[in-house]
Amino acid sequence: MIFDDLKGKIAIVTGASQGIGKAASVSLLKQKVKVFGIDCADSAIKHANYNHFVCNLLLTEEIEKTFQAINKKVKKGHPANLGNMP
Repeated sequence: MIFDDLKGKIAIVTGASQGIGKAASVSLLKQKVKVFGIDCADSAIKHANYNHFVCNLLLTEEIEKTFQAINKKVKKGHPANLGNMP
């Protein structure tokens, strides 16, 4: 998947450690997208624009904690609106 207008954008990818999620993350990174990967397992992706979060998406507390951490990273150096996040 290649889009001309993604450079500098931010993507959140679930299932980022393997399969389609990993492939999507790698593809987005090649397009100069800042990727926040979420998975219940660690990721082998090593890239300056990739941040990985281990999170069980069945647990609301973990989801909230993960998105708070993403929001802090975004506010630090990446202007973006991640929706209705605290």
